[in-house]
Amino acid sequence: MKKIAVTSTRTFKDYGLLCQWADRLLDENRGISYVLDKGLPVNDLVLRCAREKNIPVIKYSKKTRPDIVLAFWDGKDAGSEETLIINIPGGTKFHIVYF
Repeated sequence: MKKIAVTSTRTFKDYGLLCQWADRLLDENRGISYVLDKGLPVNDLVLRCAREKNIPVIKYSKKTRPDIVLAFWDGKDAGSEETLIINIPGGTKFHIVYF
């Protein structure tokens, strides 16, 4: 089962776009689970989508390394850029979705 970490800028609120990507990742992988990091604005959307699509959710820890990072980015927010550039372990596949 692939672990998907989702991050976004604070302004991301597009539930439909998040679910489109969830469907795409479900189609590409045999199974996925979402990795939630505390305090991210996108968590409520991720939890809602996970419930509707029966996707397991696990809490992030230092031992929990995501296989894929899904980032919704407006191209401006420096904090999200830092997450993408600095905090993603080498070899981790990621998708940047501009909105």
